Amino acid sequence: MKKYIVFTLIFSFLVAGGVVYAQNDNNINSIIPRPQLKKSLLQEQTKVLREFKQDRQKIKNRIKDSRSLLKPQLKKQFLQKQTGMLKRVKLDRQKIKNRIKDSRYSFKTQLNLKRKGLQKTLSSRRENLIQRLKAIRNKRKQTIVLRISDRLETINTRATDRLGNSIQRINYVLNQIIARTNLAKEKGLDVSNVLKAIDSASNSVLDTKASIENQVSKVYTINVTEESTLRATIKAVRDNFISDIKTIREQVKSTQEEVRNAIKVLSSTIATPTTPNKANTNVSANTTKTN
Repeated sequence: MKKYIVFTLIFSFLVAGGVVYAQNDNNINSIIPRPQLKKSLLQEQTKVLREFKQDRQKIKNRIKDSRSLLKPQLKKQFLQKQTGMLKRVKLDRQKIKNRIKDSRYSFKTQLNLKRKGLQKTLSSRRENLIQRLKAIRNKRKQTIVLRISDRLETINTRATDRLGNSIQRINYVLNQIIARTNLAKEKGLDVSNVLKAIDSASNSVLDTKASIENQVSKVYTINVTEESTLRATIKAVRDNFISDIKTIREQVKSTQEEVRNAIKVLSSTIATPTTPNKANTNVSANTTKTN
């Protein structure tokens, strides 16, 4: 009986609460209808999105205005820097051209002076050879020996001229590498490896020029003693001359390889820039000095 009474009271309470909730819900719906509430929410959402777009457009306009103000200044700074760099490059090129011109004339002048200094020696050697050839009865052999002696002198002059022109062209390329290296250094690249390659190539150029100058001063004398040993004597002198020219040619090729290596190192440095090295030595100090 008690259980029945308790159950009846709980059920009555729940029914009364449901009736009150239903009345409240009806009151809310009567105040703000659901379609109107949904419309209001959409309008509010649209307003927020519109304000967000306006703010974003304002920010874009500010950025655009700041860029338009900075662009002329940056462009002016870039043009000034570019103009200054071009001026330095032109000056470096002109200096290199003048240096190459001076070194070319200096080197050729040096060779010509050595040749002029040898004129008396060569004339004396030729007269001495003519006197020694009198010991040979065969006039035809005398003429051949004298012609070979003169021919060796002519070939030596032509060979040293060609080798001198080759080393001058190599030196021109080396000076171009030095100019490019100076430009790369101004851009902040680490050119320490290029400097080492340039030093090696410069020393090789100087050594080769010294060898050519030494070759110009050489005199190939055919010592005539007996007619029976004349052929062997001429062959020994000729082989000695060929060996000397071949040695210098190999030296020129080696110098050319040194310059090619410098080009490769410079190309790799420009292609893969590294952290600038403030301790780099000035490249212009390493420019090849020619006598």
